[in-house]
Amino acid sequence: MKVLSWIASLFFMLFYLGSCITEIEPEDIGFDDLLVVEALITDKAVKHVVKLSRTVPINASGVRPESNAVVRVESTDQGTIAFFEEEPGIYRSSLPIAGKFDTQYKLLITTADGNEYESSEVEMVATPAIDAITAEFVPEPLDTIGPALKYLGDFNFYLDSKNNQNKTKSLRYLWTETYKIRVPNPSRWKWLGGNSFEFRNEDIPEEQEEFCYRYDSSRTIIVNKSLTSSGEVLRYPIHSFDARTRQMNIRYSLEVVQYGLSVESEKYWTGLATGAQSQGSLFDIQPGTITGNIKPLSDPNETVLGIFEVAQEGRKRVFFRASDFYSQGFGPSSLTWIDCEDIEQEEVALASIGEFMSANNEKYELLYFTTSFAPSGGPAIFGIKRCALCTLYGTNKKPAFWID
Repeated sequence: MKVLSWIASLFFMLFYLGSCITEIEPEDIGFDDLLVVEALITDKAVKHVVKLSRTVPINASGVRPESNAVVRVESTDQGTIAFFEEEPGIYRSSLPIAGKFDTQYKLLITTADGNEYESSEVEMVATPAIDAITAEFVPEPLDTIGPALKYLGDFNFYLDSKNNQNKTKSLRYLWTETYKIRVPNPSRWKWLGGNSFEFRNEDIPEEQEEFCYRYDSSRTIIVNKSLTSSGEVLRYPIHSFDARTRQMNIRYSLEVVQYGLSVESEKYWTGLATGAQSQGSLFDIQPGTITGNIKPLSDPNETVLGIFEVAQEGRKRVFFRASDFYSQGFGPSSLTWIDCEDIEQEEVALASIGEFMSANNEKYELLYFTTSFAPSGGPAIFGIKRCALCTLYGTNKKPAFWID
């Protein structure tokens, strides 16, 4: 199967033969229905996960889970450990597994239709600790940057890992960012139906709508083969974003996870990154003949995508405030909520709240009362929902790791 290369050739021909374009429907493109395996065991004593799915056509999206399979891992120190399906395509080990050095591991899979698969025997790969994650603000290259333009530029994040005693030659990274958001016109009251409403108790996180926390994670495959001759990682670019976004306006946290790669794993992830470009997921691409270390036992001619790995885990979390970058020329953008400025708010008599919200519930939220913060006050002031409900953008429950 060479779907991606076929498409690239098609675009090349269409570029030079514009006068001879023939429209081709996506369903006319060939598709191979293949098993996809994602399996990683680390040195952490937890119940690890194996993900099984099927490839999807180019014009489709989402995940096709492979359910009702029998999944197990054999190791030379713990014997056979079963994995049980806790949700479609997600299999979790029945017991905690902590990867160890000088131990061989093998993944075995039997699908619901009776097909059998097994990985090659693998050993744990050493991973150095992450020493530091640093960040800098790089202003947009203008001749003069005035106060109104201090939000123009980029935030760049870098990673250092200096103590690579085992001389691991390549590393793979995953990152997750969390940032705090505040909506400009938070809703202080909740409509209950009719003319009834109640105060949002801000001491109860699940009720307040002013602040919330938003998450995002890496979507690309990040493989670092540029270690120094002594095995160090120095100022490796791990993440970046445009300063005009909301990430750095209040409080920002970045967590990076680092895994050492074997020669086999490096070849797999590098090939997948090259073939997938910015896709970053096994579920929604057809990545050519990058097959990893899973082989079919029932049908030797079948192609299987994915890899089984055992690696130490390096993990580090850092926090930043907008003020950390003022000396570098950054100033939070006043345009972050520009679509909420100069928007007319609606003033509604208390007796008409039910009638108003029945007609406008999808657009407005109850902000406050003009003369009293009690149900007997009035009239009520309503604002645009997107500027009033923080939970449209994230969760109002503070993460356990969060530090204000």
